[in-house]
Amino acid sequence: MIRAVFIAWTALTILWAAPANGLVVQTVKLGMSSVDGEQESYSTPVEIEIDPALAAYPVLYGQLADSTPVSHSLLEVLLEEPCLHLQENCELSHADIRYSSHTRWMLVWSNDEVVSAFATFAEYAHGEFPNHRFSSVLWDVAESRELTLANLLSDARKNSRGLVALSEMIRAEILSQKAELFPGFDANYDDSFWLDDLTASLGSFPVFTLAPSTESNRAGGIIVHFAPLDVGYLREGAYHILVPQAVFADYLDPQWANLFGGEPDINADALAPQ
Repeated sequence: MIRAVFIAWTALTILWAAPANGLVVQTVKLGMSSVDGEQESYSTPVEIEIDPALAAYPVLYGQLADSTPVSHSLLEVLLEEPCLHLQENCELSHADIRYSSHTRWMLVWSNDEVVSAFATFAEYAHGEFPNHRFSSVLWDVAESRELTLANLLSDARKNSRGLVALSEMIRAEILSQKAELFPGFDANYDDSFWLDDLTASLGSFPVFTLAPSTESNRAGGIIVHFAPLDVGYLREGAYHILVPQAVFADYLDPQWANLFGGEPDINADALAPQ
């Protein structure tokens, strides 16, 4: 019986230059402390696929290659329960665990000042039972640093006017999409059960990307991304909520006000629940 699991990362490739195909392979090694105090370990390769266009930003590329955006939670569970999701009479050891994961980073928007990248993360147990998550990075090119909504807004305190405007728009759009997907669904139940944690705070929507605009070199808004099970049942899939810049333009920090303008210019199919 395993009592504790801790993760250590070992990069198989030292990235002084980006590989041509954008694929980085690392090894994730989990050390496990057993009941009797003995140390065991389990290692598995993980894949990180990076859009070659992101190689134009070496510091950002290096950070993406050296880490994964989401913890390998399914692997930790498998080490506790090697027979996860398998038949009741299953007898597997750690050596029999079949686990894989893949992270894919994509450049979705950029100008001379800012780069917006989005990642999908999938991990699998025994070739099935996927666990999907999302991550994102908004990158300040000049300063080689990550930006968050706290940088973009003039006031990022909980229940500030800007965050209230964002949260209200996001909540309304999620409920609207649910109504289209499942006619007759109980909006009050979903609002209280699935969206109870969706407050006017930075932690409520940490994964976002910039949306294309009808004005060149400017963003028409942001797209907030929710992975399966974040705000709905697994069958609902992921939600990608577009918030036009007009919703929050009045609350932007002056330094970043010119980053946004125009109307969002994006195909509605790209925002449909998936």
